[in-house]
Amino acid sequence: MTAGGGESKLADTDVEAMVGRLMDLMEREIDDATPLRDDFGPDSIARLDLDSLALIGYLVAVEDEFGIEWDPDVDVGVMRSFEAMAQYLLAKGVSPA
Repeated sequence: MTAGGGESKLADTDVEAMVGRLMDLMEREIDDATPLRDDFGPDSIARLDLDSLALIGYLVAVEDEFGIEWDPDVDVGVMRSFEAMAQYLLAKGVSPA
């Protein structure tokens, strides 16, 4: 499975499962946001062109869904990509299932 642009690969099934959960959450929580299932690499969230309130709403929904709090010094790249966000959550010990 390769990300849009073909540069990033998801070989890890945990990352792939987490990306799916993040995209499902986006579709449930943010009006008119429909992530493309084959576009999860660099800037995949940024390409959705969410306004600032929608992005904040999504980040809060991620916190609620996965029982985490965002670190104040989290790399901005984590918030721009489904794959990077999935890897971040998994590193925090969040289960992909």
